[in-house]
Amino acid sequence: MQSIILPEKTAPLAQWAAFYASLNFPIIPLYEATTKGQCSCLKKDCSSVGKHPRLKNGLKDASTNIETIQLWWKKWPKANIGIITGKASRKIVIDIDPKNGGLISLEHWQSQYGNLLGWKVRSGGNGLHFYFNIPANLSLKNKVNLLPGIDVRGDGGYIVAPPSSHQSGNLYQWESATLDHQELPNWLIEEIEKKPITQKLNSNITVIGEGNRNNFLASIAGTLKKHQFDLNSIGKFLCYFNQEACDPSLTAEEVLSVAKSISQYHAEEEPWDEMIELPVTSYEIPLMDDSFIPISLQDWIIDVSQRMQVPFEFILVPAIVGISAIIGRKIRIYPKKNDDWMVVPNLWGAIVARPGSFKSPAIAAALRPIESLVELENQCFSKKIKNWEIDKTINEATLDAIKDQLIKSIKKNNLEESEVLKERLQNIRGQLDSNIPICKRLKTNDATVEKLIQLLLENPNGLLVIRDELAGWLISLNKYGREGDREFYLEAWNGYGSYTLDRIEEGGPFMFHLCAYLFLVASNQIS
Repeated sequence: MQSIILPEKTAPLAQWAAFYASLNFPIIPLYEATTKGQCSCLKKDCSSVGKHPRLKNGLKDASTNIETIQLWWKKWPKANIGIITGKASRKIVIDIDPKNGGLISLEHWQSQYGNLLGWKVRSGGNGLHFYFNIPANLSLKNKVNLLPGIDVRGDGGYIVAPPSSHQSGNLYQWESATLDHQELPNWLIEEIEKKPITQKLNSNITVIGEGNRNNFLASIAGTLKKHQFDLNSIGKFLCYFNQEACDPSLTAEEVLSVAKSISQYHAEEEPWDEMIELPVTSYEIPLMDDSFIPISLQDWIIDVSQRMQVPFEFILVPAIVGISAIIGRKIRIYPKKNDDWMVVPNLWGAIVARPGSFKSPAIAAALRPIESLVELENQCFSKKIKNWEIDKTINEATLDAIKDQLIKSIKKNNLEESEVLKERLQNIRGQLDSNIPICKRLKTNDATVEKLIQLLLENPNGLLVIRDELAGWLISLNKYGREGDREFYLEAWNGYGSYTLDRIEEGGPFMFHLCAYLFLVASNQIS
């Protein structure tokens, strides 16, 4: 394949950006470093001087379109150049940072595998960037601290390209005037796919004082030993971290002693037993018979389960949980005769069965009595609302009449009559606010915790919460922003724990008792 000839080092940044785009590398303009070593973004505390994108959508706005790139650099002629790495450009970059021990790690690699032969860039911070082609069938992501001071820029990443400016005042520069395509060697693929070395090898760490220095360096040496570093490399790293992190630093003899001690250590490995095939075990799940069913429910449960051709538990479990929800907090159990320990019989239940096993129809049949009660409560609530609306109209008319009388009394300076009218006015207003009907709720299906709290404030006896998918409910407990839901349900489990709700906008606090009766359904997908 023909070598690539680079533009002149003194060529404008716009020409370099267009050149990279001609190689089908997606380009993005970056903020540049000023002559004073500050970032042109003008933020005093910028932590990525001359390295972060100028465009609103960051890497998503990267382009290979020459006209677009020319417009960018016409707008920002001094902008640094960012090249998108990974699949987008078919390039991966090995970033060697000397400040974090990268040159020692590079020396370790090259002593094992030979010199790195990728496109070579000298970074503005005197580090090195090695560019390699990525095989078409390979996907490699960004990795930080693969070895001390070695990062990988792959999918989802980018690299600052020459001749961009650096905070130090130096420019990023290619080490040669021409480039030959270099494929990613197999040994480097294997190294990249390894787990990154522990972050404690980063030099940006808390200063290690007397009493902890030997343990700190021994820990680093042990980590390097696990990654197959030899005594020479371990010794160089310990010297580096001794100077960077230990205060006061240990002597060279003490550091070498730690390196030798760890390098010579061989953990005793217990011999493995001969491998055998694991037995394939099947478990017989015992079936529920009618002796488990309470006598008062036997006829109904057996009748429904036989007509629907489903196991007894498909009807019994939701029925028992539903009944416990109707009873709610009205019953207490005192397990000890001479003790005030009290338990509310709050039940949670679940059915786990294969898809197509008639779980949903069975649950609907078991909860049909509750649905009847719900219908009655809804009808009762409708009547209460109608009567309340009539009373509200009468009270509002009465309020208007009393206001008129009060105005006349004040004008006549009849203080005694005015006080009587004020009291009547307050009483009627109180009735308007306090007599608003509340629908008695027995169940809910998919309420958020915030709504469930509101429902429990209005229904202190407890509620039946029915969720159709156990897996979905469990996943929802780990969703971002819903971290408190798990704690809420755990507190609602015992049925008697108090819960104080403070809301500024609602004039809290409100104190009530949590009691949620939970019924869940799960599909067993195992074939």
